[in-house]
Amino acid sequence: MNYLIFVLYRFRKYSLYVKIHAIHMDIRKIIEQERRSFLPSASPIIPSSIGSLTEALLEQNWDSELTRHGNKRIIGIPRLRFNTSCADKADKAFIDFIPLYLVASFLKCERCGQCCRPNYLSWDLGVTISDAEAAQLQNVCRITKRRDKSYLKYPCPLLVENQCLRYSLRPFGCRCFPFNRWYDESTGEEGLGILMHCPAARKLYVVVNLFLEKLVKGNRELNTCLTLHDLEAAKHDFESRIISEEDQVYVNHRANVWRNSIM
Repeated sequence: MNYLIFVLYRFRKYSLYVKIHAIHMDIRKIIEQERRSFLPSASPIIPSSIGSLTEALLEQNWDSELTRHGNKRIIGIPRLRFNTSCADKADKAFIDFIPLYLVASFLKCERCGQCCRPNYLSWDLGVTISDAEAAQLQNVCRITKRRDKSYLKYPCPLLVENQCLRYSLRPFGCRCFPFNRWYDESTGEEGLGILMHCPAARKLYVVVNLFLEKLVKGNRELNTCLTLHDLEAAKHDFESRIISEEDQVYVNHRANVWRNSIM
């Protein structure tokens, strides 16, 4: 399409160029709107200044949102900013990796199986999985395709007595639960949030906000030199769980992918 528009412009077919260009832009707009329609909205992030967050304030904010909207919702966490020339790339890489690290470090899973069962959220098509993961699971799970993404449908047949039969081999999307992306209509940006129907999400929400605040050390702008070592250093003041050897290998691998993507 872009090549056709260039040719028409090059040979001065202005009227046809203008019409096709307008159609092209309309199509792109429709595609973007459809993509965003599958991202949920979220409860607001606490509008507080840096350094003022406390455990009590965060718990109060969670309880207030739960009372107002119920647990069929996402509650947002702060969006970290990168002060670099490749901010968008660094932002995306970090938002892809950080949920995995935070869940592996801080989530106190209650083994309830909520992440594998229908949650009756209208926008949730299932766990987003890669093409490689879909190929591995297609003979044992229900996989659906929407646009260019594959989803693992609920309920997952690998959940037996609240235990995953392939836990050590679970997809990346499963490992990141209860994190999910959401779309902020007021800013037009994608953010990261926590699904409130997870029983362990409230405690995770509190520690994640306090951890991220410490990580940026009073400054929301980060450099792309952030490493796994920086995350580990910031974790010392928080109660965290011991990451299993298998999960640590996976986390380290994803950390390398994240780091290499912003080099």
